[in-house]
Amino acid sequence: MTFFSAQNRATQAPLPAGSGNRRTYYRQPIYSTINLRIPGVRAPIVATLVDLSGGGCLINTRTMLQERYPVQFDLVNAAEAKLTLTGRIRKARYTRTDHTFHYGVEFSFLDETEREELLRFISHEQRRTLTGRVESTIRSASYPRDLRNHHRVDTSFPVQCNVSGLSHPFVVDAVDVSAGGMRVLTGRILRQEWAIELRFTLPNDVLRKVRQFAGGNIAKGHPFNEMSVTGQALPGLTPANAQFIQRLTFHRPNPHTISELQRFVNAVRLLVAEPRQN
Repeated sequence: MTFFSAQNRATQAPLPAGSGNRRTYYRQPIYSTINLRIPGVRAPIVATLVDLSGGGCLINTRTMLQERYPVQFDLVNAAEAKLTLTGRIRKARYTRTDHTFHYGVEFSFLDETEREELLRFISHEQRRTLTGRVESTIRSASYPRDLRNHHRVDTSFPVQCNVSGLSHPFVVDAVDVSAGGMRVLTGRILRQEWAIELRFTLPNDVLRKVRQFAGGNIAKGHPFNEMSVTGQALPGLTPANAQFIQRLTFHRPNPHTISELQRFVNAVRLLVAEPRQN
């Protein structure tokens, strides 16, 4: 089926009830390189698929597109099963710092069978990240340099900080974390020019609670081990009981670190009051 016939099909067929609200579905972080097909554009547009849900997705690209543009792209999993997704751009945002456009896409489906196929795909990705498999289920996956669109979750665990030029390491407390950075509670001001080596172990009790919540439906994954990543303090301080809360961004974390952070974030999000896919 051609893209244009698929678009005609999607335009004529109404979305199932409730599909317009992406918040009714769990949003799975993906971070995969995709090729967008746009009517009237011969060459595909290279983009990054940031997250995926049963109602839509978030896509980043440096190409400017208009809202309500129809788009289509393919995902291929490790079992060589291809999933073709069709939708329209519903919102757009541009960030000058990285010259990137961020597009919210709402999917169009012919019937519930297509939606169920997508939900199975997302469920497979959830299990993969929760069990800690580093290799990507989706081929051609890449990790973008700008990770600010990662989901952030509240947490609490100690983080050891090592700074070149300081004789002793010091400890701060993480109060939230994402695959792109964290906020920490600290008794000393972290200077922006510091390259801080952050050493920490993500709380493993989250994995145990997820397995209890899921009733054993999620395969047991390996525990979180100590990891090390370079961080840099961002501008801004929030006073908190004679201490400060500061934001840190991670500098070029490796794929394994990103995978582990995503696994932790996914586990926490499954434990909180997050709407789940039906």
